[in-house]
Amino acid sequence: SNARTEMNDASLVFRGTVLQRTILPRRADMQTRDRYAIVFRVGKYWKGAPGRRVTVYGVDARNDCLGGGGYEVGKNYLVYASEMETKDVTLGGLFWYGWTDVLPPGSKMLMPRWACTPGCETSTVKQALRELGKGRPPAKND
Repeated sequence: SNARTEMNDASLVFRGTVLQRTILPRRADMQTRDRYAIVFRVGKYWKGAPGRRVTVYGVDARNDCLGGGGYEVGKNYLVYASEMETKDVTLGGLFWYGWTDVLPPGSKMLMPRWACTPGCETSTVKQALRELGKGRPPAKND
């Protein structure tokens, strides 16, 4: 698959710099897996309608296609994010990951489609950026 077809599954596709990466409070039922709120300054975007700042919620990457723990402050990334409703996710009756302790249940949140897509530090995604073409600057309102 290429960058343009991957975009079909994302709610928001943008390139931006990490301004802040906050570790959220730990949940005992998540084993030691950290969750993050990552604030980006948007440089340009290809899908969605972001303002100049976007917050994406991520989970430490394991082998299950969740991601977001790898973003570093000051670095520039191409991000494919999916909008979802805040909820807790269980697999086989076991709690897997969730957000209802930090965000109102059912509210909208963005999670990176990080480990499964070409969304990565910008220096490694030149091909994806070529396929996406010229992006648009974000709206001026913060």
